[in-house]
Parts: sequence; C-alpha cells; structure tokens
Amino acid sequence: MCITQKLLCFRIYADFAWLKDFLRRLGMRNPWLVLHYVASGLLPSLSLLILSLTTFSLSWEKGVINSTHGGVVIFKDGESPLFLNPYILAPVNSGLLKSCLDLPDERYERVRMEIPGMQEKCVYHTDIYPNHTEMQPRWLRLLVKSISCSITSLIIICGAIVLGLFGVVYEQSACLLVDSVLYLLASGSASTGLLLYWFGTRERQEVLLRGVQPSPGWCPTLSWVGVVASTLSSIQLAYLTRLLNMEKQIESTRLSVRMKVHAKRWRTNRF
Repeated sequence: MCITQKLLCFRIYADFAWLKDFLRRLGMRNPWLVLHYVASGLLPSLSLLILSLTTFSLSWEKGVINSTHGGVVIFKDGESPLFLNPYILAPVNSGLLKSCLDLPDERYERVRMEIPGMQEKCVYHTDIYPNHTEMQPRWLRLLVKSISCSITSLIIICGAIVLGLFGVVYEQSACLLVDSVLYLLASGSASTGLLLYWFGTRERQEVLLRGVQPSPGWCPTLSWVGVVASTLSSIQLAYLTRLLNMEKQIESTRLSVRMKVHAKRWRTNRF
C-alpha cells in the first residue's frame, strides 16, 4: 500500500514538474516579460472567441418591415416578395451559413398551422440552388469563399494557440516566431473573407432580403475586432521572441563571465 502511494505521488509530481519549473522560471523574470506571457494567451483566445462567434451567428444582416403591419404580413395566395417563404413577410436574420425568419417558435408554428404550404423557418444558402450543373450566382460564390476564409482562419488560430503554448512553456523562440506568422496569416484570411462578403452585399440583399428593408448587423464590426486582435497577437509574439533572445544572450554572457571568474579563482588557488 505504501509503495503504491509513493508511486502515485511520484507520478503526480512528474506530471506537474514542468509546470512547477515554468512557474519558478516565471517568478525570476522581469514584470514586463511576464506581461507579454499573459498577453500571448489572452489576445489569441479573444480573437478565436470573436471570430468563432461571428462565423456561426445570424446577425450579419437584418431585414425589417414596416412596423404598421405588426411585424408579420401573411399572403394566402403565396405571392410574398420575400425569398425565404412565399406565404409570409416577416423580419429576417441573415448570417454566413443560413438565413432565418425572425419569429418566435410559437408564433411560427401557429402561422404554419394556419397555412399548410409554409416552408421551413431557416434556409441554408447553399441549398438555394440545388442544381449544381448550372452556374451559381456571383453573390453565392463570394459567400462560399467568405465562409471558407473564415473557417480557415479559425483552424489556423487553433493550431497557433497549441504551438504557442509549447513555445511559452519551453521558451522556444522559434515556435513563437512561427506562431507570429500564423496569426498574421489568420488575420489575413479573416479580413479576406470580410472583404468578399462586402463585395457581394448588393446582389445578396436583392435575393435573401427581397421585400424587406436591409440593415447591417453587429457581426461584421465585431469580426474586424477579431482581426485586429489576431494582428496584435502576431506583433506581440514577434516582440516576445526578441525579448527571449535578448534574455538568452544576457544569460549566456553571465554564464561565460562566471566561468571565467571560477577559472581565475581556480588558477589562483592552485598556485
């Protein structure tokens, strides 16, 4: 029993030995370098949180109708100008992946019971033109590329966070430098997706928000905040790499001076 407890304690100590060593080395650093260590974890996490939230959100664009109609207009004959559903004219929330009617579920189900021909509440943009043999419209091609750029930036940031964790724990300046380049690539990919989304705005609104008044949502603005956070992460890690190299040079100089002093003392005591 005692041997088992000792082996368990030794295994726990071995598993967390790297953490204790990192905390010990971190306590010996200057506060400015510790601040950069904290920022190297906060900025990428903030960028990943913002970009993942906006990529899968429905608040990229909104379509509103005249408030005098009470928020919903029902067309019994199925001739609504709204593209999403030919039987109802209602507010719309549009995102990168899909567009949905901005109606509570209870009200939507009640209207659907009144009109058997009602379609689904949400429609995916890639399902609008199921016939892939025909040429897709320009706005849909731009939107698909925008989604690809956004998801690519998320994948790059996730990989960069894992690589940056190893670089910070083991103080590998090469990993941090590669990490800086990855965050720069992620910000470039995300900004490219935002520009592609902006280029197809007019054509997209003519199809998805037909019959309602389009208005911008909060996702594009917040996405640019995520791009800025990723860019700042790249700059901050590049500067942290420079600080680590300077620290290693200082430690190397101190070590060489100590070796020379010990060698001189040894020769003095010998003779």
